Amino acid sequence: FVYGLLLTEKFVRLFQFDRAGCLFSGRIHIHRDAHMFVKLILALSTTDEAKLGFDTRIHWEDQDLYFSPKVGEAVKYKVCNVKPFHRHTIRGRGTTCWVVEDPDDKGSRLHLKFAWRTLERVAESVFLEYINIECGGIPGVSELRRCENTEQITNLRHGATFKTRQGKLVSDRQYYYILQPFYGPPLEMARSVLQLVEAFRDIIAAQRNLALRGIVHRDISTRNMLLNERLDAGVGTRGILIDFDMAKFIDRTTSGESTDVRT
Repeated sequence: FVYGLLLTEKFVRLFQFDRAGCLFSGRIHIHRDAHMFVKLILALSTTDEAKLGFDTRIHWEDQDLYFSPKVGEAVKYKVCNVKPFHRHTIRGRGTTCWVVEDPDDKGSRLHLKFAWRTLERVAESVFLEYINIECGGIPGVSELRRCENTEQITNLRHGATFKTRQGKLVSDRQYYYILQPFYGPPLEMARSVLQLVEAFRDIIAAQRNLALRGIVHRDISTRNMLLNERLDAGVGTRGILIDFDMAKFIDRTTSGESTDVRT
């Protein structure tokens, strides 16, 4: 989340922008309620990055950027790309992706993804765990190394209601991350027609195998289909399907279509 102040010569209003939208206070008279005005300035001047909305699991150590899953945990991942991929939206999933080094396999890289999912949707990790554990893995579908659900927007808003001015309920969201192997660039970056066709063929086969196991991906795009440039890539895994945010089990009866709006 991000805080902001709208200040005039008489009034101030506090805003909180998060992945569910915008929350704002009533007008505060800065002369009649100077005490509250000073409290707002002091609060927004804090050096506590977590209280200002930063994810402190991504942090600097000297000249290097790291991801630490838990405070005090010895395991940490060095970030390879200082400028991550992220969606330029306020309301929505707010997907942000980093490339990090695998501390258990020097020279190997992992894909780190953060996003905010609506609580009505089945978590991406549920699909990946089902595919990797219950199904024993499906060729052409990304593996899962680690995942965790963290904050919910209800906690960040301290009990504020989730309704628009028209009285429509706004879906609550939960922050999560997943760690997966880093396979390679998107399909659109293929270096030859042969590489493109081979990868595309394996991704189509993966979608068929997902359907046979009762899963529909529902978000096929060139950014979600990757070229597998790992040394162990072979027939069946030359292309990799990622991003199961919008997936569903075929036997589910509700669509959830209106719960994941982006702005």
